Amino acid sequence: MPDRIVLTWTGDTTTTQTVTWRTSTDVSLAYCEIAEAEAGPQFPQRARRVNADTRA
Repeated sequence: MPDRIVLTWTGDTTTTQTVTWRTSTDVSLAYCEIAEAEAGPQFPQRARRVNADTRA
């Protein structure tokens, strides 16, 4: 689990967003899941997984 999440914009703020987060150095595979919000509390089944670019 990340201990810090930051949302920023790069370039045109109407079409871009950048998400960065920090995790433990023990994490070897990082990804985020993006989904449109739905009415219920469960995470949507149609989430898109995006692999992260990891850096030390």
